Amino acid sequence: MTKADLMCPDGLTPDSKKIQSFLGLVMWYQRFIPNCSTVAKPLFQLTSGPNIIKKHGNGCKRRRENLHRKLTTEDWTPDCEKALQNLRDALLVKVVLVHHDFSKPFILSTDASTDGLGAGLSQVVPGEDKARPIAFASNTLTKAQSHYPAHRLEFLALKWAVCEKFSHWLKGHAFTAWTDNNPLTHVLTKPKLDACEQRWVAKLAAYDFDLKYVPGPKNTVADSLSREPFAGCTIGERLLNEPYNKLLCESEMLSSSEVQDVFRWSNVHQGAQKACMDVISSPAPLSVCSLSSDEVAAVLGSHTAWDVAARVRATALTKYIQSTANTGQDALPSIPKHELVDKQRADTELSRVIFYVERRRRPTRRERP
Repeated sequence: MTKADLMCPDGLTPDSKKIQSFLGLVMWYQRFIPNCSTVAKPLFQLTSGPNIIKKHGNGCKRRRENLHRKLTTEDWTPDCEKALQNLRDALLVKVVLVHHDFSKPFILSTDASTDGLGAGLSQVVPGEDKARPIAFASNTLTKAQSHYPAHRLEFLALKWAVCEKFSHWLKGHAFTAWTDNNPLTHVLTKPKLDACEQRWVAKLAAYDFDLKYVPGPKNTVADSLSREPFAGCTIGERLLNEPYNKLLCESEMLSSSEVQDVFRWSNVHQGAQKACMDVISSPAPLSVCSLSSDEVAAVLGSHTAWDVAARVRATALTKYIQSTANTGQDALPSIPKHELVDKQRADTELSRVIFYVERRRRPTRRERP
């Protein structure tokens, strides 16, 4: 399969039908290709078009159709060329998968980026010290999921891998889930979860697993700045290339205080700014007041997801309300319920709304202004 096989008869314009056929062949072997959906994302974008809704008959039945847009020569980018080459190489490389053994614990590794999710299932074969892969899985993100913050993406990757892709292997059997995201190791015991995270925790409650964290490589800051999907050495690669006992020792060396620090730096960006100002204004050497790589990565991640973390910042600012209010005055004065009802009924606009709400009907055409 070459680039010419995916082009129209002119040899320059990509053919969406041929690209779709090639992707169908690749996705058939996706369990042999790590991060298959992420690698193939540039080609998937050539096959997608605008969604339209068509009505049939009297308009009661509606169905959504995806139209293929007309491609031009400018649509074939170097990223598409690189994706084609990587997929071809992945198909030619013989990845040896081992057969699963239900008498031994499974090892699951998950990873996530803004471009896709990745997961790998493996086991330690008797007589060897490294994990051998059983299957790989990958998935692209929807438009809504691509706006998730980093910690929710990692949580989504864990829920998707356990409850959807590898559920038939993992349900009823003990396994260990490995991640290079520090706060994710304590998300199942987090006291406050939103509605979405509560549903995910409820789904994961049916599985018996341990969640372990292994610190990433020393280029954590560079990885956070680049935002490249699966940049550097991921936990899945380390599981297959490094002795399993070595990773166990690294995970046991992690202290709970480091986890709390990462939560603190991720959620309260004001503290991060204050610490940075203290470092700049302090006469002490920078080595004494330096920040760890986890703290720097958390601060960068918080600023990257600035719009998404608006609720977290608003919650963090509530503790400053008392200091900004006048002395001797409540920060948030309360109004009795009966007084609030009286004021609503006295209002000219709200009183008309209350009239129809109490009678549970809409205003007629004559009653409308």
